[in-house]
Amino acid sequence: MKRLLVALALAGACGCAVAQDAYPSRTITLVNPFPPGGVVDIVGRPLAALMEKSLRQPVIMQNKTGAGGSVGMASVAKAVPDGYTILMG
Repeated sequence: MKRLLVALALAGACGCAVAQDAYPSRTITLVNPFPPGGVVDIVGRPLAALMEKSLRQPVIMQNKTGAGGSVGMASVAKAVPDGYTILMG
């Protein structure tokens, strides 16, 4: 009986992985919480270009400055936790 329950649990878990979309399936946003022209911006823009080539999806670099980076960090914290909004910095 115990083996049957384990087998049913594993069979149910396998179906969930098949139902998932391939990542990424839409635009990825990189959020820079610091002003343009800084180190994070200089590193982030070429990184976004490399990500676009390897992932074959658009990657946008957004600068959300203010309050020592808190504005950008708060926007990422409030974003939908789906992996499409990434904090740089």
